[in-house]
Amino acid sequence: MTLGTRLGLWLSVWGLVAATLPGLAAEGKLLPVDEAAKDPSFFALRQKLIEAARKHDLDFILNTLDPNIVNSFGGSEGIEGFKAIWEVDKPQTKLWDTLTLVLTLGGSLNVSDQETSFWAPYVHSRWPNEFDSFEHAAITGTNVKVRSRPSLDAPVVATLSYDIVKFADQSWLPAGEAGPDAWVKIITPAGRGGFVSSRYVRSPIDYRIGFIKKDGKWSITAFVAGD
Repeated sequence: MTLGTRLGLWLSVWGLVAATLPGLAAEGKLLPVDEAAKDPSFFALRQKLIEAARKHDLDFILNTLDPNIVNSFGGSEGIEGFKAIWEVDKPQTKLWDTLTLVLTLGGSLNVSDQETSFWAPYVHSRWPNEFDSFEHAAITGTNVKVRSRPSLDAPVVATLSYDIVKFADQSWLPAGEAGPDAWVKIITPAGRGGFVSSRYVRSPIDYRIGFIKKDGKWSITAFVAGD
């Protein structure tokens, strides 16, 4: 079984797990979850990865990658594919901001007889099946303002806290591509349309990262967006 095939199976398993765990999407909400501390070795590695991303320590990141890491759903597997996709040799690479954001948004630990794995962020690992992952997104903060226009000066039409919302159009872009100052047009659970800063909106098919523990050592086996 190829790593790409295994990735597809992992995503399916996480969908089933998320659908059966209590309190994940009560009344259309997706509350933050972080199970990293359940495995001290993973918790320590994640802290080092966050520090490495903030310091732009490429060597540490590359040394943590699985040799066959999945970088997309269209090929480009492996470390060289990772370097090419993220253009790590360019000062304007979006790797550092994207990786830091993904690693600081919690995630879920899965322990089975076959393997131990971790997926981040929680918006992906705990996404409830009853919401279409292409049409919906999660608000990742409390008292997030929904405005009538894509402007900080626009009137506030609603305030949301960890709600699941619907995209008002098909203009979704991964956070690393949309940029921190972009606006997302959404429909609130009450049916009200408005705009939210992209930094507080997360799609379950936005960038997510997968880890597997083998022989006591963790490695990054997938870092992908889309489906």
